[in-house]
Amino acid sequence: MTTLLVQEKAATNNNSNPATVTLDAPATAGNILFCVVASNHNALTSFTAPTGFTIPTDGQMQTASNQAGIAIAYKEAVGGETAISWTSDRDPDNYSWDVWVGEYSGLTGATPHVAVINNTSGFSTVQTLSTGTSAATTAANTFSIAAWVTDADNPTVTSALYSNSFTEEHQDTTGTTLFVATKSHTTTGTVETTLTHDGAAENMGSLLLTWEESVVTASVDDINTNEIILDAQQNNTYEVSGFSGSITGITLTNGTRASAMTGITED
Repeated sequence: MTTLLVQEKAATNNNSNPATVTLDAPATAGNILFCVVASNHNALTSFTAPTGFTIPTDGQMQTASNQAGIAIAYKEAVGGETAISWTSDRDPDNYSWDVWVGEYSGLTGATPHVAVINNTSGFSTVQTLSTGTSAATTAANTFSIAAWVTDADNPTVTSALYSNSFTEEHQDTTGTTLFVATKSHTTTGTVETTLTHDGAAENMGSLLLTWEESVVTASVDDINTNEIILDAQQNNTYEVSGFSGSITGITLTNGTRASAMTGITED
């Protein structure tokens, strides 16, 4: 999968509610927006995602009671999005929070499989935390985004290391401490990454989101008069099962010959 970071932007909000980040350029329709918010001092008791965004199951958590919190949400851009805001029910005078948003091309919002796991050190103060290990993915074209929060205020961090070839996208230690890293996968399997930093030891929490592009299958029952009709969408993976003969003259539903599309062949 070729996943490109089109743009990213972050903002630190102290004693304000909502917390807003404004992109430098309007988002492009069809791209995927991922947004992470982190807060210290119990700001996530009740949390509302930006307009049009979805917080997936297990997509928000606290490190421990009255400690730091973190959440993630996503949206397929309609085009033109700039200001993105999170809100909380907590008193804005009691905490700071950091908001990061990344716009990615190469993904599609058409029926992806999105899963999130979270992990926490609880009240233990640590400098390293695994995201935990995801369930095995079933599609090689998977994108993962991991994020960590610590309850440390303004720590000095000179080193942040991510295991399993994750690449840092964002690090902020002004007020709330937030780390974000991503990876584009080329094989199926479980996903995990561990952050190790040299800042102050505090309780930590993490989220790991895996985004699998939809897999469309065509079985022998779908064959009618020697035709298999594939509902073509960007980046979909097509699997044909239960058919022993050769398949020739594939035509996608938009009328494009399969042989004319990158990465698709026909006998």
